[in-house]
Amino acid sequence: MMRKLLTVCLISLLPIITMSQNVDSSSAETMNEEVNKLYQDLANAKKGDNKNQLLKAIAELGEYYSYRNSDSTLHYGQMGLEIAHSQDDEMYPSFMSMIANYYFDQGEYDKAIEHLQPIYDLYKSAKTKGDDLSPYIDCCSTLGVIYRRMGDTEKAISYYQEGIELARQYKDYDSECNLFTSIAILYSNNQMYEEGLEYVNKAIEIAPKGVSLEQQLYANSSKAAILTHLQRLDEAEALSKQSLLLAKNSNSPRLYLKNIIPLVIIFYKNNKKDSVLHYMDLSEKLMQEMPDKTPEAMACYENQAIIYRNYGLFEKSLEVYRKLLNDGFTLQGHTYTYWQNIGSNYADLKQYKLAYEASLHAFHQLDSIQSAELTEKVSEMNVQYQSQEKEIEISHLKAEKAERKIQYLSIILFLIVCVFVLLLAYRMIASKKAKMQKQIAQQKEEFNLLKTGLDSRLSRRYIEGLEQERSRLSKELHDGICNDLLAMSLQVGQIVHDEKEKTEINSMLQTIRGSVRSISHALMPPTFQNITIIDILQDLCERMSTPQQQIIFTTNNHFDWSIVSDNIAFDIYRIVQETLSNIHKYASSRLVEVSLYAEDDKGTLTIYNEGHTSFKNSERSGIGSKTVADRIQSMNASYKEESSDEGVTATIFFNLKA
Repeated sequence: MMRKLLTVCLISLLPIITMSQNVDSSSAETMNEEVNKLYQDLANAKKGDNKNQLLKAIAELGEYYSYRNSDSTLHYGQMGLEIAHSQDDEMYPSFMSMIANYYFDQGEYDKAIEHLQPIYDLYKSAKTKGDDLSPYIDCCSTLGVIYRRMGDTEKAISYYQEGIELARQYKDYDSECNLFTSIAILYSNNQMYEEGLEYVNKAIEIAPKGVSLEQQLYANSSKAAILTHLQRLDEAEALSKQSLLLAKNSNSPRLYLKNIIPLVIIFYKNNKKDSVLHYMDLSEKLMQEMPDKTPEAMACYENQAIIYRNYGLFEKSLEVYRKLLNDGFTLQGHTYTYWQNIGSNYADLKQYKLAYEASLHAFHQLDSIQSAELTEKVSEMNVQYQSQEKEIEISHLKAEKAERKIQYLSIILFLIVCVFVLLLAYRMIASKKAKMQKQIAQQKEEFNLLKTGLDSRLSRRYIEGLEQERSRLSKELHDGICNDLLAMSLQVGQIVHDEKEKTEINSMLQTIRGSVRSISHALMPPTFQNITIIDILQDLCERMSTPQQQIIFTTNNHFDWSIVSDNIAFDIYRIVQETLSNIHKYASSRLVEVSLYAEDDKGTLTIYNEGHTSFKNSERSGIGSKTVADRIQSMNASYKEESSDEGVTATIFFNLKA
């Protein structure tokens, strides 16, 4: 009964907590929209009792936290593995990979291999289901990094190469970029910097084909490090600054920190002490937002300790080394180096006794076998001590249990009073929530207006690029293929001696050459220096008109069409050209009418055909129709289509000076 009352009171408290968070943290909710959606998907999947949807929601949350919080990644990996516990389950490799990545981040390489090896064996034995190779590509990549850090170069290269072959088969450009970058780092670690630069350039070339900002930044930061080793410091600094800006906008402290590390080294080598200290302070702030035991944190701390020492800041260097030791950064025999440098710092501070003690620590670290045995004995003693502590704790809990029973009665009475108070407060907060929702709706409307403008600018850039490409293709067709056909025609005269056959071949080549020239002229954008859009459209309609399909063009000639901007004129011309082409191909229209009218700053383009072919959403819609839609969007124009028994009419309304 007591537990039920506590539950009721806590449920009553929940609306207050939730409302206050909404009032005080509206901006934070906007920033966390992505993760909130993932949590909502997980909740919906649990309600729906659909195993596949549930596993997918858990996997997406684990992936979200992979570069943000390794503990959360482990949590969702274990949660998914409890459901997809069988190797026959399609999602089993993904969750095993998440758990392996956690142990990899913690430096526990044996445990990481223990979780990765079953995934690799599944792929090799062809027991997997589906066509998704991404878990196995990730497996090869991570195994390669682990063996690289363990010093087994041969195994690392083998896994990297196998991963690249799988990534190419699956067209997983992000993984291919990651693997090429890892190979570059391997070469760099072996002081083969030119070879490393070759591979990292391949990674950077592939990166734009993928979707992962993390992989692009990983490749950039690796290239900056290699350029630093090659003493090309200006190039390295420019690339690192560019990557740092992208990382800062990614809202991932771990990515931001990963890209600060090479920049600090570059500034240090360039003797920019103020910049070094500034970014080292920034690194400290970033590391407070993420777990300490990550490769990025370890690299950052090691760089700080060395740089502080070289700047003569021995106390600060000692402080960083103590943190590395206290937080358990003991990977790859680093502890020996830590104690050795600690001794040097104490010696420079003239604290010779402490320097001697630190040197003894460094000496003892060399005997790894003795250290392992000593650690095992200490662990056994620690377990015995903890057992005794547990027994004492249990006796204390029994004594406290009797006292708590008396306290529960007073707490229950207090909570009952709180429930009534909270009900009154709830009504007040509900009113505040309504106001907040109204403000959010207004902000959403403003956001949509901004988004519309952005879409228009993107469409304009796309169309400008398209026009440039058409112009290039037109010149290549005209100057290249047409001339090749002409040369071929001349060669026919020398090779073929049968006059009839020669005439037929030359006629065929002339026909092909004429077709290529027509395509070239159609691709070439018109110029508006000495003529207007009206003249160009009139000429277009006359050229495309045939005895079977008459095209009539009309306009209000009193209007000064020279005021129309070139961008708008280009868009109108291409829209009419593409639409007439579609009508000619697909509509059995004997009559087509094109009308362009203007009044003040408003223009209206109308295209009518007697057939019944729609100008949009057609089954034949392809690149041309999509380009027409993009042009309409870039003009900020509106589109209207009307169909009747007589035919189809499309009307576009636009601003002349947009």
